[in-house]
Formats: sequence, C-alpha cells, structure tokens
Amino acid sequence: LEVKKEPEADAARPGFYLGATKFAAANGVEAKSLNGWSYVHRAVGRHVIIAGNDAPDTLVGKRISSKETPLPYEGTLFSTAEFLYRFVGARFLSPDQSGTTFLPLSIIHVPRELNTKGSPHFVEHDIRNSTDLFYTANHCRSFTRIWSRYGHQHPSAVPVSEYGKTHPEYFILTGNVRQPKVSAQADQLCFANPQVRELIYKHVLARCDEGFDVIELGQADGFQPCQCQECAALYGVKVTTTPADGIAFHNDRAWCEKLWIMHRDMALRLMKDRPGKKLMITSYGPTVRPPQTFTEFPENTIIEMMHSDAESFEAWKPIKVPGGYSAYLYNWGNFHLVGLTPLNTISKIAEQNRLLVANNVRMVQVNGSPMSGQWGLEGPNIYAYVRLGIDPFSKTAEELFNEYLQASFRESEHPMRRFFLNLQKRAELWASIREYAYQSGRDPLFALGTLYTPDIVNSLEEDLGIAEKAAVLPEVKRRLDIVRYEFDFLKHLALVIHAYRNHQAMNDAHSLNQLLDAVDARNAFVAKVVNGDDKYPKKKNPAYLYLDEAGVKYAGRYLDRAPFNWDIAKMRANPAQLSQQNKSLEIAKVSAPLTLDSPL
Repeated sequence: LEVKKEPEADAARPGFYLGATKFAAANGVEAKSLNGWSYVHRAVGRHVIIAGNDAPDTLVGKRISSKETPLPYEGTLFSTAEFLYRFVGARFLSPDQSGTTFLPLSIIHVPRELNTKGSPHFVEHDIRNSTDLFYTANHCRSFTRIWSRYGHQHPSAVPVSEYGKTHPEYFILTGNVRQPKVSAQADQLCFANPQVRELIYKHVLARCDEGFDVIELGQADGFQPCQCQECAALYGVKVTTTPADGIAFHNDRAWCEKLWIMHRDMALRLMKDRPGKKLMITSYGPTVRPPQTFTEFPENTIIEMMHSDAESFEAWKPIKVPGGYSAYLYNWGNFHLVGLTPLNTISKIAEQNRLLVANNVRMVQVNGSPMSGQWGLEGPNIYAYVRLGIDPFSKTAEELFNEYLQASFRESEHPMRRFFLNLQKRAELWASIREYAYQSGRDPLFALGTLYTPDIVNSLEEDLGIAEKAAVLPEVKRRLDIVRYEFDFLKHLALVIHAYRNHQAMNDAHSLNQLLDAVDARNAFVAKVVNGDDKYPKKKNPAYLYLDEAGVKYAGRYLDRAPFNWDIAKMRANPAQLSQQNKSLEIAKVSAPLTLDSPL
C-alpha cells in the first residue's frame, strides 16, 4: 500500500489511518488517552483507524538492562500487528528473517461495524528487550513500567562493590566472619542491621521517583541466612536450628517469616511515602511459602509467584493479597536438566495459561526466554504461549498449535504434524520422569537417553526428511532449516548417549571407538554452531544464538561430564588410556589409620 503523511492523503480513497491522526481525533479516537499496550481498531465509512499508545518512554536508561532499544510508535506498531493478525492473515512466528508470514487469502474482509478497544491480557509481559518485530507483535517486550532485577532487588540496593570494604557489617556473618561476597551471583545481607533495611527501602523510593509504577522487591538468589545473634532474634521470630545443622538452618521457617515481615513493613511505609506506587514482592526460595504471622498484605502489594503452579496458588489462598499476583515462569532455558532439548507440550502451555488466568495474573516475567536453540523444536509451544498471553479466550492452545503448523510449513504441514506430535509425546514423558531424574543425582544421560531412544530419533528423522523433500516455498525451506539445525543437535546428543551406554555394556575396543566417533561428530557440529557456516553465518545463527561454546556443548552445566568432556584426540593418541577408560577403581584395604603421608 502507498504510505503517505496525513495532509497528503486522498480523501476520496479508503485508507488506514495509523496512530494519533487528526482523522482519528475527529472520529472520537483520542490516542493520547490510551495507556500501556491498549489499542483501538475502528472502521469509519470506508476508512480504518489503527492506533496505540505512542507516549514517549520516559524510563530509558533507568531499567536494569543496559542495552535498551526503545521503538518509536511501538504502541501503534503493536496495534497494527494485531490488526494484521486478525484480519489480514499475518502470523508472527519467530524473530528470524522468515518469522513473519501471511496466509494466502482471496479477500481481506474488515467488518463495517468494527469498533474495538482492547489490550493484551498480560498487561506486562517481560521476555526480551529487542526491536525484532516478533517481540512487539506478540507483546513480549521487557517490562515497561515495572522495575525488575529478575526477582532479586537486594543486591542492587546494597551492592558489595560499594559497601563490601567500607561496611562489611552490612553482609552476613558466617563462622564469626563477615562475608561481603558469598558467591559471584549472591551478596547476602545482615537484615538485623537497620542501615541495610534502610538502604533497601531507599532504593525502592529512588525507583518510584524515577517514574516506575511497580518496584520488584526480593532477597538475593541462593539465600543464605546471617548467623549473628541479632538476626536470630529479629522481629521476635525464633530460629529453631543452628548453623551446625547445615541445610536445616538455611531452610528454617523463621527466615521466611523474617523476610515477609521486613518486606510487608516496607510496603506499609511506601503507602504513606509514595501513594499509588506498588511493590511486587517475590515468593521465592525461603519465601516460597506464605507468611504465618499475618494474613493480609497492604493494598499496594503484588505477590510475584516464582513457582506458578496449582499447589503454590492453593497455599496462598488463606492470605489476602489486594494487589493480586504476578508470575515468574521457567518454561525455557539451558539451565534445565535436559538443556537445549524440548521441555514443553501444548497441553502444558494450555494448563499453565488457564491457571494464570484463573488467578488473575496480569504481569508475567519469563526466566530463560525461548531464545537459545528452541525456535525450531519448541516453535508451536512458543507461538501458542505468546498468543494466549495476548488473548486467552478466542482460541485454544490446540487451535494455535494447528495455526502454527499451517502457517509455518504449508506444503510440508502433514509430515511436520507427525514430527511435532511425536516430539510432544517425548516432552510429556519428560514430565513423568523429571522428579525421578532430579532425585537420582540430576543425571541428564538417564533423562535424555530415556526420552530419545533410537527408534524415536529414526522416526523423527524420517518425517523431517519427508517434509524437506516436499518443501517448495523459500520461507518454508528456511523454517525447516532451523528445525533441522536443532534436531541435528538433539540427534548428535542422543547418538553419543546411546554409544556410551552400548560401550558400558560391551566394554570392548570396537564399542569404544564407536563412542569416540560419535563424540567427535558432535564436537564438530558444536563447532559449526558456534563458529557459523555458509547457511548460518557466525552471530546470525537462529539456533543457540546467545550461547558460547561451553553453553552449547554442555547445555548449561549438566553435560560437563563423561563422555562429553573427553579429550578425544588425546585419547586416540594414547591407546593404553583407552583400555583403562572404563576399568573400575580398585580400593585397597589398610591395616592402620590413614594419614597425610599414607601412600595412594
């Protein structure tokens, strides 16, 4: 369509009027009155008004992200994308170059009585800070009016870099020593120190004064309690364990209660100091359980459910939370036991959305965004998830699953339907064995070997091969390339595991050489992923784009073990080492107590 500024428009021709136009204002659409991600679609005669909230972003540079990329007219862009989805067959499938497509339509029909004002069900939906059309069109850009440090505000309020040397008393006491730096991720605080509590509260006030409407409040990750006597006595809540009790001391219910009391006190102060502002307090780690010493929070409090399951929501029913709930989700990410392989099913996505809607969750944050090696194999799940976040009522997750397959694969739809249904069954099986896998020492080889047996891998390969042969449209071929890339990653992973299990059973030179060949082949594939090739140039690879070599090779930290971490070249150069590889460790009995000088 021809694009013109409003003064140049031909009034005799029908047009789409985008944003805060004079035509929109003359017909009762005041774009300046829109807020958040609300939008307007209105037909006026033969014209259509499409508008969104395009107010300037006054919080750029104030959020925790240091690489913000604000978009001008993003509200109208979202409104336009939603209009195109509903009336013009647009499908926003992924952020790569083939991620936007249009269904073939014989006619575009806009109802003459169209007059819609709406907004996404998730009014704030934090997935990724990116200017890619996918994120705006699917309303999953980073929080706009919420200040967040992904659940952990305390380290921003009392940073060790600023106070570690000058005020070690702000940090936890362990073994009679103040510990300004407990780990690389977690600066643990002494909450009995009134200056610490004041720094946390002043940090909240500062974020309010910057213009944020909601400030997230939560303790550092990997919570460790302070061992000082003042913390043990804080708020009169008695600690019933001692540091010598180890994990029992860390999990003592008293720490949960002390944190809730401290955070609730801050919410009460904020009501007086900054009326209208809200605190989003995290229910996570020690505070995953609701408080016991009180049953009601102030009206300016939102509880962020870091475990957004039915059991957690049920546990919170006796507690009055006037501000309602937000959710923190772990649907994707290479920190999971099964790493960069599929984690979700359409039925899981549907149930999760029903649970969030039933509990009136309107703000959602996603940990481990679906950005790392999952656009192909998790494609239908991601698509259904983001569309349900915009509108959970018009279409079911199953309908969106079908919508994705039709839009993505066109002439290759039927074999890809078999492919994804088969893949969904494996993810369903993971849900069944997950607890056992975690309890059995977090064994990823057990989990992955159980999920992706040789017959399943061969069946998936067959359907993907049929789909690749049937593909004609360039965009379909491109999407199949992404699926292929991710499936080959999964297949190499499975082949190594099965070769490893076979060698453990046979324990001979032939099976070991087969295993080394499988590990070599996988390492070569990982190198191609990391360094790029002709099809996927370096830094433009849609699969595993945001991971370094270790992140791809070891899928987080769970595969940094035999046989994936073997030095294959060194092993091949030393045949004696091959014969020793799987010999059991012999332990000799001793006749006297062991000392530092005892022979090994």
